[in-house]
Amino acid sequence: MTGRLNDQGQIVLQGDRWVHQPFNYGMVNLAGLVRRQSDGALVLEGNVGGAPGCTTFQVGRK
Repeated sequence: MTGRLNDQGQIVLQGDRWVHQPFNYGMVNLAGLVRRQSDGALVLEGNVGGAPGCTTFQVGRK
């Protein structure tokens, strides 16, 4: 994936190329916001583009 993150925590990631493409998986684009939760954990959440049936995503790190 390639992308950019701005000063407000907004991130846009575009599918670029596979290192190894798993069977039956497709490339998607992601757009979201990086924020810190009250417990200090970082969370990236937003919308999935280019994948019928997939609408949102959320990943976190403590």
